[in-house]
Amino acid sequence: MPYDSNSDLPKSVREALPAKAQSIFREAFNSAMDEGHKENVAFQVAWGAVENAGYSQDSDGNWRKKSDTTWRRDFEVKKVDQEQQLVFGWLSVAYDKDGTQIEDTQGDLIDEQDLEKAAYDYNIYARKSGEMHRKVGVGRLVESMVFTKEKQEALGIPEGTLPVGWWVGYKIDDLDVWEKVKSGEYSMFSIGGRAKREEVS
Repeated sequence: MPYDSNSDLPKSVREALPAKAQSIFREAFNSAMDEGHKENVAFQVAWGAVENAGYSQDSDGNWRKKSDTTWRRDFEVKKVDQEQQLVFGWLSVAYDKDGTQIEDTQGDLIDEQDLEKAAYDYNIYARKSGEMHRKVGVGRLVESMVFTKEKQEALGIPEGTLPVGWWVGYKIDDLDVWEKVKSGEYSMFSIGGRAKREEVS
């Protein structure tokens, strides 16, 4: 069942999340339920939305916003076309320009082959953009390329010029969302999805 307010959330959620994260959780959960997902899936979507908003668990099991924002710079919006309502930037980066593998806010790493496969699957099966991992269909994909090392070499891009990452462009159809992009309120991209976590040595 949907939750009308944060106070209606399960006690375990309220005790673990700060107020803003509770709102993110509740809105993502309700949106997933509205889309016809089962409750257990809606909970997975909600926790994913909290993680994608930059929250992580501390040693006590409580969720806090990460203070280190250096990783976010790669995902900032890089270009906006005001007339056509287009926005461009890196959706995901596997390796920095200097070849250092990027660790995301959940402490996960992705190699370029997995990133490329995820991009192809998204391009084939989804292609829509969402708003804060809750409202789906606010825009449409118009540009997508994973700049692997191999592709950069084939294109004649000197090593160290670009990160190994997934570059995207979207046409934003939702006028409210577009205003938030223009104002800078929405200043970066965030990727959502499911993956199998594996330990790396």
